[in-house]
Amino acid sequence: MCCFAKRSCAVEECPEHYLTIVLAGHREMTGRMIDLDHPFVQQQLFFPRKSDQALRSADKWEVGCKDGAKLRCFYRAPVQARGKLIVHFHGNGELVSDYACDPRPDSLLALLYTKLGLGVCFVEFRGYGESSGSCSMSKMLTDVTAVREALAHEKKVEAKDIIVFGRSIGSLFAIHLAAQAPVAGLILDSGIGDPEAWAGARLAALAPALRGADDKELLSSPLFVKLHAQLQQLLDNKAKLAEFKSPLLVLHTKDDRCALARLHSATGRLNSRALC
Repeated sequence: MCCFAKRSCAVEECPEHYLTIVLAGHREMTGRMIDLDHPFVQQQLFFPRKSDQALRSADKWEVGCKDGAKLRCFYRAPVQARGKLIVHFHGNGELVSDYACDPRPDSLLALLYTKLGLGVCFVEFRGYGESSGSCSMSKMLTDVTAVREALAHEKKVEAKDIIVFGRSIGSLFAIHLAAQAPVAGLILDSGIGDPEAWAGARLAALAPALRGADDKELLSSPLFVKLHAQLQQLLDNKAKLAEFKSPLLVLHTKDDRCALARLHSATGRLNSRALC
């Protein structure tokens, strides 16, 4: 139990004490246990921004979510019928328009996929770009199911024809999709190997007083009981990838030991490629 309860600890010696003080000043903290969808937590995990470039009408595709939010995605069908489709989940602070509306047409990832004969669906997160709603990890995971079902029902794309791509935070949603259905393959670019450590590090980065704490140790404090349980339940990459049998490509920088070790631990595979 944190010695803050006894009002006797020094802030620099007790990360939980410090974070309690920080949260006490947060207007939405009062009377609510810290969970995965707490506004304060969302502010540390997501960095949404609006788009200043509109997608072409021919490429726009809207996916309706369970709670009424609308995801404004980019969709371009495969060149050939029953061809493979890349379902792309972008990184934090990025937008679909970054990949589909770049002023340098030859560098567009969408164009490169098309040249390879692949279809592509760039998924815009809720609260990002032109999508409605606000960031919520649990809802965003549910949105993944909405995208998969919409592809099947509206675009007639079967799971076996989908190659899932997840970059950075997008890897969480790519892995979630890959665990739902027998997709053709999975590509993880700078992925989050251990969501618990990642979330703990984001919270510990709030101030110097928290940086000395072990990421997971911070999450195990009484303040984060519910949050920790949700991370283990909803973002257990190791469990999600345990039965994944399709081709897997893990992309990471040469010294990205965190992604390499943790993603390999989750999959038990060694078929990654390091890019300097």
